[in-house]
Amino acid sequence: MFTNSVGLFYYGETGLPNTSIYHGLSFLTHKFMEDYFLEIGETVLNRSLAEVKLCNDSLIRSYPTPQLTEHVSIIDSLPAMIIRINTQHPNHLAFTPILSGSDKVNDYIINWSTTEKILYYARKNHLVRNDRRNYPVWTGVSSYPPGEYSETGIDYLLKMPLILDENIVLPGKINVYLEKQAFILIIVADGKNEVSQIRNQLFRQLDLEILKKNLQIEGIRKI
Repeated sequence: MFTNSVGLFYYGETGLPNTSIYHGLSFLTHKFMEDYFLEIGETVLNRSLAEVKLCNDSLIRSYPTPQLTEHVSIIDSLPAMIIRINTQHPNHLAFTPILSGSDKVNDYIINWSTTEKILYYARKNHLVRNDRRNYPVWTGVSSYPPGEYSETGIDYLLKMPLILDENIVLPGKINVYLEKQAFILIIVADGKNEVSQIRNQLFRQLDLEILKKNLQIEGIRKI
């Protein structure tokens, strides 16, 4: 489990899909993302084939075919998770978040911002934070380099090598050309504007890391 100072935590399997009701990306007691698919070309990455390294501050999966690493971490003072993908073989990358608790897409508001390049989603029964449901409303998924959105149909699940709960929704996927390095950012916040502001703040930090290589994004903790 990886956690941070603002209540966000990620709990999941290292070499398998997330299957427990406790797995996923959560803020305090509310889950915002069950799991995710990563595709390279037309192939979904199979975690059981990856060599896994669990560090104090991150989870690293190294896939032999294709030669690719997936680096998962939580930002400490911001409600955000970052997945960094590195490869020596350029290809098309797709990221698909998996939402649990319902199999009805109509239970969600799902928006793709063509200008911001952010995939937003929120449960329709929780559009305002209140005393009874004191947790963020919106989740935003974005990429660096900025990606494009495409929908996913029911038949999309047929090619997935993962065991999934039946009560899931796939809000769509973000497609990126992976030249050497790409970042996927998952952010939770009360409003879309706040999601966008956090994303832009992370983009500025990622730009510095890409240019200077040795600059850390920010400290994170493992418990």
